[in-house]
Amino acid sequence: MRPALLASSLLATATLTLPATAAEPRVHDALHLRAAFGLGYAGDHFASDEVNGLMAEDPAGEAIEGNLGGVAVAGEISAGYGVVEGGFLGAGFYFNHVPSPHAGEIDWITDIDEVVFESGGFWMLGPMFDYYPDPAAGLHLTLAVGFARFGLGDGDAELELPIEVPVADQQGAGVSGMLGVGYDFWIADVASLGVLGRFMIARTGAKDDNDVDWHHTVYSPALLLSASFD
Repeated sequence: MRPALLASSLLATATLTLPATAAEPRVHDALHLRAAFGLGYAGDHFASDEVNGLMAEDPAGEAIEGNLGGVAVAGEISAGYGVVEGGFLGAGFYFNHVPSPHAGEIDWITDIDEVVFESGGFWMLGPMFDYYPDPAAGLHLTLAVGFARFGLGDGDAELELPIEVPVADQQGAGVSGMLGVGYDFWIADVASLGVLGRFMIARTGAKDDNDVDWHHTVYSPALLLSASFD
């Protein structure tokens, strides 16, 4: 299922299954929906299993390890219902897309100056808890954990020699967590706009087209503008 379909299904399920309890004006309670969009940075520390060397005299190969990152387009959509005063339990879909990630500080049998990838990123789907210490005010804290999906497009490695070596794309899965803090400003009785600072981290495994196993520790701080309805 594609990420967009997952997000649509999440909202539809929450709307159809939660009880329709009237919310108090300008109080965070009952059904709670949020959408947010912004920018951040996504970084990744990666390591492979053994990869064959470029030369015939090095058949055993050696593991590759390094770091990559880039500017990320970040967003989320979540739905919850008030289970305690100011506290909402529900589920969310959170994503980070990096249009042009670059890798550096790569440790292998030969010097790799840089690897430029087509695109990359990761998303998470899972349960979340959002808490407003004062339900009538805007400050809130949010926490989520869940299933993570990681993807990295094709790339080109620039070696110390004047040649480029193609790097295969990767897809994988793992677990992720998110912690955020934000502030909402009421613009109507059941609607608010706000800012949200978010930090996500994920641990995933992946396999490329050459059947090499990779291990990724991915992280992403981001600042988002949000719209909430409750």
